[in-house]
Amino acid sequence: MTATAPAIPQPPPPTRKPRGDILVTAFEPSGDDHAAVLIAELKRRHPDLTIHALGGPKMEAAGAHLIERTGEDAVMGVPTLDKVREHRAINTRIAAWLDANPIAMHIPVDSPAANFPICRLAKKRNITVCHLVAPQVWAWATWRIRKLRRLSDLVLCVLPFEERWFRDRNVNARFVGHPLFTHPLDTEALDAQASDLPTRKPRLALLPGSRPAELSRNFPLLLDSFRRLRQDRPNLEGVVAATTQPVADHLRTLADTTGGWPDRLHIVSGKTDAVLHWADLALVT
Repeated sequence: MTATAPAIPQPPPPTRKPRGDILVTAFEPSGDDHAAVLIAELKRRHPDLTIHALGGPKMEAAGAHLIERTGEDAVMGVPTLDKVREHRAINTRIAAWLDANPIAMHIPVDSPAANFPICRLAKKRNITVCHLVAPQVWAWATWRIRKLRRLSDLVLCVLPFEERWFRDRNVNARFVGHPLFTHPLDTEALDAQASDLPTRKPRLALLPGSRPAELSRNFPLLLDSFRRLRQDRPNLEGVVAATTQPVADHLRTLADTTGGWPDRLHIVSGKTDAVLHWADLALVT
């Protein structure tokens, strides 16, 4: 029996231009990825649409006007006091910005802890809130469903089962497919990006994540795994895919405190897709 690949979700038909500007907020590199796909599609359909954003370089490259750059030092778990203060300051600035700029829709992308306060600011100003990438309340902290219900007019889901799960709990939801799977890979471009990576085989990619807490917790384990694999396979080449240059610098510092940087382990930033395309095997956080 031959297995049939699942169909790639197709984008919905063109819609009318929203009545007013759009604000998109993302707070980590994965959110920058997801939001950039959405922004590029909105700009393709409505070239004169103005999209403002709190986000990263990919959102800006897709056509958004960045109000503030975010996502370079995202946290996981309980935030530090400095991070809490930082987000409170961001919320204060966004509240003033919303009062001065007419916005028709706010699109928060994932990161519910950082986005919910901005959703609350938007709802107080009668702004439609359309959440992209449903918060995983079905996996943990299910009590957040009540907050999501209050602070979202629509939740765009990237996993097939989520639409029914949210609708059963009175949250307006729609499955739209995963933004990273809606377009085929540009293999020629990935080959070009990977042209300066080692050519020897076997090839191992290490993806340690992007949040400081997960980097500190997981990267020493990935380094130790690479060292032990090289004992059995001396020709093994490894590449660490860092999300940004500051993350790459942090990883080198971590390596200095956990046995040093191994031989034949390289590091690049901002080329995760190319590194995965290059590799035979990936160790992923």
